[in-house]
Amino acid sequence: MSSEVCFERDLIGDTSKHDSGTSLWLASAARAAMRSPFGVLCGGLLVVVAVATWTATPLWALPVLFAVLFGAKLLDGRARQTALRRARLLPMRLPEPTDFSDDAVRVVIQRLVCARQIIVKVLSTGPRGPGFDLASVVADVPRLERDAVVLAQRAEYVARFLADHPVAVFAEEDRRCAEKIDREPDEDRANLLRRIGANLKARLASAMDLQREYEHLLEAAHDTVAALEALPPRMMLLQLDRLRACDLPSLAAPETGDMGESLKEVERALAADEFTVRGGPDDTWVPPSTHP
Repeated sequence: MSSEVCFERDLIGDTSKHDSGTSLWLASAARAAMRSPFGVLCGGLLVVVAVATWTATPLWALPVLFAVLFGAKLLDGRARQTALRRARLLPMRLPEPTDFSDDAVRVVIQRLVCARQIIVKVLSTGPRGPGFDLASVVADVPRLERDAVVLAQRAEYVARFLADHPVAVFAEEDRRCAEKIDREPDEDRANLLRRIGANLKARLASAMDLQREYEHLLEAAHDTVAALEALPPRMMLLQLDRLRACDLPSLAAPETGDMGESLKEVERALAADEFTVRGGPDDTWVPPSTHP
């Protein structure tokens, strides 16, 4: 798909050309054809016939059977819609920065690409297990990426017009027309120049409004990309909080009150121990007298 076709579709918010919907549709149709109970039954019968007759001729029907089942699954409209819906939940193919002519828009796309790379790195290098799942954190990433691409394409669309029709040129023409009106002694010609100047002022006002729209689109795109760039630190903090919950109990610092109470219990136990009081096994111990 050419970049210009994607550009036109992206302008109206249709980013399906960046998805892998067709690939998912073909893959799901092939998988359904291979798992079809009818196909498995027919394939098994063909194998049995080939073994029973000791000939490989029936096996040539297996590709034909698969092709028929595959075509039937492709014609299933529900399977195609399901594949397209799944594709919108997966990361899209980001456009290349070189596809854009405006430098500011290229910066947005470069930041978008870097943000995805960092998010993927955090996901791939983090701990594994259900307790460390980050699916809920990155659930909005596909939507944010699509919004950033659409905003960038619209900013590119406006930038192309402004590059061919700069606001500074319109302003200069308006200034020169105003000077001619001031210098023109003929009233009729001056009125004609005023009408021309009114059109030039309207054109300049429209161009300035367009310039503000371009800046607004860029700011919105940068804001969307900033939301993606803020995700990796949040993901790391979340994983660290989960890791702290996995600390061993022996690593937890004991409270001062608990330690003092434990020491007192040890002292009372030693004081009550007859063996400890008499000084140990090397001391001579005289049993208490039984006579008064």
